[in-house]
Amino acid sequence: MQLLTTEQAAEFLDRPVGTLVRWRFENSGPPYIRLGRGIRYHREDLESYLSANRVEPATAGEKS
Repeated sequence: MQLLTTEQAAEFLDRPVGTLVRWRFENSGPPYIRLGRGIRYHREDLESYLSANRVEPATAGEKS
């Protein structure tokens, strides 16, 4: 199990650190772990978050 800091998680997700901070404030985004005053993310949770937000484009000929 690999734990990442907010900075490492932001780099992994290709998002600014401030975005992850805002997501925590808004109770959205990927799950995180609070260790005292520190925040850590499971790499697997970040991968699951990305997969859950994957959008499949409509195939040719389908109406949206």
